[in-house]
Amino acid sequence: MAQTKPSEPSREYVKAGNKAYHAAEKARQAWLKDLIGRKSAPKPLAAFVTAQLLTCPKPVAQWVGDVGRRNLVQELTGYDNPAERAGTATPAKLTLLNFAVLAATLSG
Repeated sequence: MAQTKPSEPSREYVKAGNKAYHAAEKARQAWLKDLIGRKSAPKPLAAFVTAQLLTCPKPVAQWVGDVGRRNLVQELTGYDNPAERAGTATPAKLTLLNFAVLAATLSG
């Protein structure tokens, strides 16, 4: 068996982590749907979304056109056309819609 550096996790540890991540996918998505389905966002969410978009714009830019991610945004928001919903959404709901895009971008 190959030696790992002390700062690197073992291959078995990484495999176990990946397996656990995939096993929790449905629970994570259910939690996200509940959060995004709220009428208003928790107060810290707007700052979190803004910080993520400003410091990590590449994942969002890469997801454009990815049908699977667009479908996930639709599933998380419950809207067939989330962009259309944004036109009439309250500022609090807009934060949740932006978070849905961010969550879909970082999922997978």
